[in-house]
Amino acid sequence: MTASEPPDAAPPAAPAAVEKRVGWAELFFDLVFVFAVTQVSALLGADHSGPGLVRALVVFVPVYWLWVGTAILTNQRDISRARDRLRVFAVALVGVFMAIALPDAYGPLGIVLALAYWVGRIVLASALVPGGRAGLVHPYLVSCC
Repeated sequence: MTASEPPDAAPPAAPAAVEKRVGWAELFFDLVFVFAVTQVSALLGADHSGPGLVRALVVFVPVYWLWVGTAILTNQRDISRARDRLRVFAVALVGVFMAIALPDAYGPLGIVLALAYWVGRIVLASALVPGGRAGLVHPYLVSCC
């Protein structure tokens, strides 16, 4: 401390971080997944029993993990590049297919739900492969197989 500084002076402030803004792609994506969660709640509304709760939870988990994976991607990257925006829209499209399949997830549309989830995971995993290099081991990539 120098003689010219008052004893209770605050340390110099760090440079302000640039604020990240939410884009239209992310807002649309969130709206699609709100619809999917509404479909899960309709499943639960149709069957309030314990097994009904478990069935709703089983179909909610893939919806939730696809949303979380995309949220992580958009938090780690600035999705102003067209490639990243297309990934977000692709996962949103997959989310629409999942939401449409949810009311009959334990019937013939169960395969649509599973395939849509798998395609969404592959789209998100493609963001982790730098320059299209194969052979990269990453926990998210391993979980897609």
